[in-house]
Amino acid sequence: MSQETNLLHCYHRGCGKKYDPNDNKDDSCLHHPGHPVFHDAYKGWSCCNKKCTDFTEFLNIKGCTKSKHSNVKPLEPEKPPVEKCKIDEVIQVVTGPLSNGASLERPPFDAFQLVLSPTISPTLLEQIKGLTALENDKPTDSVIQIGQTCKNNSCKGTYTGIASNEEVCNYHSGVPIFHEGLKYWSCCKKKTTEFSLFLDQPGCTQGKHIWFSKNTGKKVQCRMDWHQTGSYVVVSIFAKKYLPSQSIIKLNPIHLTVDLFFVEEDSRYYLDIELKGIVNVEQSSVHMLPTKVEIKLKKAEPGSWPKLDVPREAKPRNSENNENISNLNSQIEAILALHGYMQSDVIFSAKLGSLRKGFKKEIDFTFIRAPHKVPSQNKTDQEDTDENGYGWWFNTEDHVFKATVPSNLCVGFNDSVAVIEKVLSEQGPFDGILGFSQGAAFVSILCAMKKKKILQIEFDFVIVISGFKSLCAPHAKYYDEEIDMPSLHIYGENDQVIPTVMAEQISCLFSNKKELRHEGGHYVPSKKDIYRDFVMEMLSKYKNLDS
Repeated sequence: MSQETNLLHCYHRGCGKKYDPNDNKDDSCLHHPGHPVFHDAYKGWSCCNKKCTDFTEFLNIKGCTKSKHSNVKPLEPEKPPVEKCKIDEVIQVVTGPLSNGASLERPPFDAFQLVLSPTISPTLLEQIKGLTALENDKPTDSVIQIGQTCKNNSCKGTYTGIASNEEVCNYHSGVPIFHEGLKYWSCCKKKTTEFSLFLDQPGCTQGKHIWFSKNTGKKVQCRMDWHQTGSYVVVSIFAKKYLPSQSIIKLNPIHLTVDLFFVEEDSRYYLDIELKGIVNVEQSSVHMLPTKVEIKLKKAEPGSWPKLDVPREAKPRNSENNENISNLNSQIEAILALHGYMQSDVIFSAKLGSLRKGFKKEIDFTFIRAPHKVPSQNKTDQEDTDENGYGWWFNTEDHVFKATVPSNLCVGFNDSVAVIEKVLSEQGPFDGILGFSQGAAFVSILCAMKKKKILQIEFDFVIVISGFKSLCAPHAKYYDEEIDMPSLHIYGENDQVIPTVMAEQISCLFSNKKELRHEGGHYVPSKKDIYRDFVMEMLSKYKNLDS
């Protein structure tokens, strides 16, 4: 204890260790003599060329210089004073057109709109087969409960009594826009890059509180984004389980209208904008996919569009101006779920029932089935036995898999990789992937394949539950370097199927991770609290929400 109190704290950047002043050698301290540099989303040190985009990874960059430890605090740089008059200043970015030639004459906004014939994905038709409206189990009485929150965007008002009806409600009448890293409301356009600051922006419109949401015929928000090439502007509206037969996309050279119908909630998404540029209607197209509607607009003249649309005065459409829209804080993350060995998509979905219910406002799970049926005679006590058990690969020619047995084989692995590629292509994009047991081992390999550019797949984070390093020799090449994918690792101290040491080994391979042990065995914990912090961090960090 006395030795601990005699230790000094090293204030060299990148070190931060405690040291004994009597044992301070010339190479004891590994630190950065330079200063931190933050530029264009990159983070690094002025003294070395190591750069990264993740702040946690930046903090873990090892020092580039050795010296003695120092207990002298470095001088803090003086912060420039901020003029109070510039606190609310809005910075506008203006992009000049690429074309300097004569522009086409702009047609009238109210000109006839052509209904575009969509190309509909067979997977979408399969997804919506048999969908019906969900029954509303909410009370229909009009009694306002104490503590009821206002439904207007960004209003933090709560009902405390009759006097609350007379309060002024400060809210945003527009919709939230997330584009190219900037976040703002369409009604006031105060732009910021920080999600928390965006949520705290006070409303720009004053009115009355709205205490109840409409249960039928409501307007919903879908995530929307756009990008452009030299010849096309592509508008993507991310939506699931909409009916193509009752949805419509109309277009004239400067006017785009999108109307999507969601039968389960008896709700619609409506977009009606004046385009910034002029498009060729005949050469434009629409694709209706399981997770989005993609509208490909052919530019009628060359040049770069500085923005997608021209602001117009909002007009009410078959409803009040203050019609309820979905709460911004309930945005959905799309997560692909991979089951364990001897399970299936149906079994895994049932086992995650409590978790799905707990995150029904934050996560949309998609469950898929491994391609290989496990013969009944090969069932073991490794995981839940079921008549419809499937596996991602086997480590014997007899179609058996045991996680703790080394093998030179990984029978059927390439077939599973092909399934993942097809699912991500047809049902994506997915924000993250969750895997359990063999599915978790597969997720770790997919992360490595993504990093090594073996697969051109996109996802932002993973959740690894009871995972392990595959002992199949062909998989060894995927564990030869650290993986910087943001990850949550969960495993049980009393797991009798996957030993704790195997779960720790795969966790150690990830450099940007959160780790959680529970006292149980080989199962998926169902408590929302275990996942909440990680899920909300990923939602705010990686989700580009345009709704």
